[in-house]
Order: sequence, then C-alpha cells, then structure tokens
Amino acid sequence: MDMKPLLTVIIPVYNVAPHLDRCLQSVQSGGVEAMEVLLIDDASTDESLAICMKWIASDSRFHLLQHTANKGLSAARNTGLSHAQGQYVCFVDSDDYLDPYTLQHQIQLLSIHPEVSVVEYPVSVYEGAKSFHYNITFPEERLLTFSEWLAQDGCSHAYACNKVFKRDLWNNIKFPLNEYFEDLHTIPSVIHSAGHIMQSPYGCYHYMYYSGTISRVIDRRHLEDLLRGQTRAYQLLQESLGENHPATLYFYLQMCNIQISLLSQCGGDCVIPYRSVSLRRLCKHPKVSHIMLLKAFLNNLVGPKYMCLWAKMISRKR
Repeated sequence: MDMKPLLTVIIPVYNVAPHLDRCLQSVQSGGVEAMEVLLIDDASTDESLAICMKWIASDSRFHLLQHTANKGLSAARNTGLSHAQGQYVCFVDSDDYLDPYTLQHQIQLLSIHPEVSVVEYPVSVYEGAKSFHYNITFPEERLLTFSEWLAQDGCSHAYACNKVFKRDLWNNIKFPLNEYFEDLHTIPSVIHSAGHIMQSPYGCYHYMYYSGTISRVIDRRHLEDLLRGQTRAYQLLQESLGENHPATLYFYLQMCNIQISLLSQCGGDCVIPYRSVSLRRLCKHPKVSHIMLLKAFLNNLVGPKYMCLWAKMISRKR
C-alpha cells in the first residue's frame, strides 16, 4: 500500500503556457520528496494542458485533474483540496514561482513544531512591476496568536500562496466562488481556526505581476468584492482585538480608502458602516501616515460624507 504524501501542492492552471514550466520546476526543486503536486487544468485553451501532460509523464509525483469548463481560481483550488492526500497542503499559482528549497524549509519547521498548523514565509509581491513591487519578510522564526497576527496587519498579507497549512484546517472551509479577492475572504478564517501562525524567515514566494493581473484591475465589481472581503476581516479584528485597537482603526481607514475609490469610480452611496476614530489610539499604529490621520480627522468632523467629498476631489483631478 502506498504511503500518503507529506505535502500536497495545489496548482490551478489556466492559459499560463509561457510561465508554467518555471512554476513547476520551482515546485520540483522545493526539496520535498514525499509530496504530490495536483495540477488542476481549468479548461485551458493554450498549450498549458500539453505542458501539464509532459510533467506528469516525467515525475510520478505530478498528477492532473481537469475541469471540462472554466470555473475560476477558487473552484480549481477547491477541486485540489477535495483530492489532496497530504498531511500538509499549500497553494501555488501557475504564473508564480518559489525559491529552491522553500517548501522544505517550511515542512522542517512544521515537523519541529507539531503544535503549529500554519507557517507563513516571505513573499515578493507584484514582482515585475516598476512602481508597486514590495517584499514581505520575517526576520526570525516567530509564533503568533491569531490576535497578534491581526495586530501586525496580517490581513494585508492574507495570501494563500505564501503559507503551508495542515490539511485538516480546510475540512470545513472552501474558497468562495465568483469572488475576485478570494484569499481575503478565506485565509483570515483559516488562521482564526488554527489559533496561531508561525512566521518563517526562510525561502521566498515570487508573486508575479503581469499586465491585466486581477488585483490591479479597477472596476466596480473588483472594488465591491474587495470591500466585502475587508468587511469580513474587519469583523474578525473587532472580535479579536476590540473596536478601538490601533490595528482595527487602521484597517477601518483602509476600508474607507476602498470606499472612496468606489465612490470616485462609480458614484452611489457609502456601503461600509460609519464609525468615529480615536486619533490618539490610531497614532499608536506604526504604519499610520499623515494623510491617514487627516482622513481620520475629517471622518470625525464631517462624518461619512467626508468619503463622498474626497471621492469628488479625486474625480475632479482626473
């Protein structure tokens, strides 16, 4: 009887032929022998399927699952989760890649710390973009409670792809269909279920930017989906940290920024709940800026109308 793999790597594939070999080579070089790699072809129309067939023929750890119709990233990930056999699971997007031995480092940490259910590791975000590329790194191994992770702006890097999870965390959680910001809708809930998360300084996930990347498209539906995801995360912040914790206030004002963008693009009314903001407590947040403090002051002075006024100011500048 075959032994179950230690790690399942889930890779949705859809029309990524120019980038797919690099992605799969990086997973193969992850340093984990006891793994299965599930390639979920989401009805690709380019050469992606042929590339997948080449890989499953050359490495017995690679397996192909196919959708007969395109269902989207969340559905492909959910298909992978329903077939996963590993003790641990991770997600890799097929146009991204990993540094060598990145997966091995995280599996070693998990084996040393059996009480840990999630490991988060460094990520290079929007690599390939000139103006908005940035790195998220962790200087040392550190175990955080869910509340501590939230307090350190965990929701700003609530990516599925720079983490390794115990598979049983996903028994009752799936990625939402027809949502653009599926990670923000899902990952905070998974970490909340885990109770804590270990941050790892080892390895790197390269989250690539290409023209047309979903998270850079600005239209009404994307902004509304983002606001829905932020609203769920904001509720977790309130429940875990309290409504006046600096991280809660900071995240609320980030929600206001998205609301302003939605108003400036599409008009309409404010959809996020209004609240006043303690400037004294907000100032304790290490990332607060002068412009955010100004917005908080206007929020308290004018009320929710300040978002409409700011949106009109932006619209006039276009």
